[in-house]
Amino acid sequence: MKHLGNKMGAVLALAGMAALAVSGAAHADATLDKIKQRGKIVIGVDGASPPFGILDPATGKVGGFQTDLGADIAKRLGVSLETVPVTASTRVQFLQAGKVDLLIANIQWTQERSEILSYASTPYNLVGGAAMVSKQSGIKRWEDLKGKVACVSQGSNFAKPLQDTYGAVVKGLRNIPESLLALKGGSCDASVHIQPALYETLHGPNGGEWKDFELATSDQLIPSPTVIWTRRNEADTRAFVDGVIRDWLKTGLLVKEADRYGVPADYLKQATAQAQTGKFDSAPPEAQAKP
Repeated sequence: MKHLGNKMGAVLALAGMAALAVSGAAHADATLDKIKQRGKIVIGVDGASPPFGILDPATGKVGGFQTDLGADIAKRLGVSLETVPVTASTRVQFLQAGKVDLLIANIQWTQERSEILSYASTPYNLVGGAAMVSKQSGIKRWEDLKGKVACVSQGSNFAKPLQDTYGAVVKGLRNIPESLLALKGGSCDASVHIQPALYETLHGPNGGEWKDFELATSDQLIPSPTVIWTRRNEADTRAFVDGVIRDWLKTGLLVKEADRYGVPADYLKQATAQAQTGKFDSAPPEAQAKP
């Protein structure tokens, strides 16, 4: 998570109280009551995407970092947990349509997302983008992507800065595996996704398949707060989840889970130390809803 410490201030500049004040103005919701009545919470998580989601071949189910966090929320509510794998193209629709109650996935805060969804204001991670490239590509900086094809997941918040700031030709694909196959097949010059997932691809159990590839730079693209998303106007749900995240930070649970699954924890360790002094980072306040 190199360089995040120098950049996180720009994204997390606003105090937590400001964001909580905005959430307090929203109408109370009945989601928590519905969850308790049916005895189950349904949480959208990323699919098999190490180190955040790990497929159990024996059961065919995805577990790991995100699922464990969801299980802790379910335990606190006294209900069972059902996880639903979501993709960049389905996750917002699943939440808005009520197919899931929360999204605990690698979905960073953006202005556009905050106009259509709500979220717990305290981040549970801070993640930026990385570019996997061929070692023979000559791409060593983000600026080197000018005029080159950069593959991203559909709906990725990396598309805009890649195109507008660095002049890349952005190609949206369904998910990270498709993007990596396109990179290996030569139809894109770089595969741009969250840094931890690409690092795991290169250094995890199947890293040998990618010996001819590398991360172009250690400088992450737009490191942004990763938040737990809810539907609009769910003040009770937001407040409950925000309290849980703060407890995860104060008790060190996030660092413990990150270490267990190999999730880079530099930011989490900083945020945990800060939380234990009573201070918390905050995502920017919720934007005005789109008409």
